[in-house]
Amino acid sequence: MKKKVLIIEDDVEVSEILEFIVTGLDCEAITSTYTLPVKEIQLVSPDLILLDHRLGDELGGDLCLRLKKNASTKDIPVIIVSADLTLKKIVNEFCADDYVEKPFSIDDMEKLIKKYLH
Repeated sequence: MKKKVLIIEDDVEVSEILEFIVTGLDCEAITSTYTLPVKEIQLVSPDLILLDHRLGDELGGDLCLRLKKNASTKDIPVIIVSADLTLKKIVNEFCADDYVEKPFSIDDMEKLIKKYLH
């Protein structure tokens, strides 16, 4: 059974690149351009979440906190993908598992995804 990676990214081009990387690793990519309710993420049951921090009027970090506080989603690894200059602080503040700075290399992203999907 293929691993599922949920990609939440409002930049369509970045989302397509992430989807390309994920499917190239023989995983199923589920994409969204906006934050999803925790209940919807529970139904998707992803093995990993790639989450943009700036999503329109919302912060991906806020969604990350909601996921980490929920008993059924707290163990899903969340990687924040952002160009924010305070990315390391954001990762700690919002309890993300890891981060990738934009722009990112495909090789670095593949390595990080593999790390969390072993």
